[in-house]
Amino acid sequence: MKITNDYTTRASADFWIGEYWKNVDFDLPDTLPIAGQILRDWAGIPLTVTNTYPDGQSFGYHRLMKATDWVASEEEKRQNLIAKYEQELLNYINGQGSELIEKLRQAGITGFGYESMCIHLDVRPVPFDPVYNAYSNHKDQYGDYTCFAFSCHWNTEGKIIIDVDKAM
Repeated sequence: MKITNDYTTRASADFWIGEYWKNVDFDLPDTLPIAGQILRDWAGIPLTVTNTYPDGQSFGYHRLMKATDWVASEEEKRQNLIAKYEQELLNYINGQGSELIEKLRQAGITGFGYESMCIHLDVRPVPFDPVYNAYSNHKDQYGDYTCFAFSCHWNTEGKIIIDVDKAM
């Protein structure tokens, strides 16, 4: 999907194309706006797209235009939403099932972030990712996928400091 500053065309039922735009036009895999709608339907509350294409990052799938982050639009609902998503992800990878993660897998999501500040989803190569020279760490009826934990903060100079970056 071509991402532009377009607030007249829908990316999905509850998101405009422009909501995925972050000051640069680019192509985003259709799977990610589909996943955003799946998240919105599951959450039952408005979501905000926070990260699709950050400039200047030297790692991660955002820089490859293959990842998106979402949060609850209402700030007071953000941590609860993230905690609910994290529990769904843990249930799925521990064999307890999750209707949400099942739908995201059916849609083609292959990367799931367990992050403290957002819901991160991406579409990465599986079972082997040549960019990171890494193999997927999970498999289900849809094929291989990866789950990872990530958290960071920024120092006083605005430099990102990674606190956690590991496979789950």
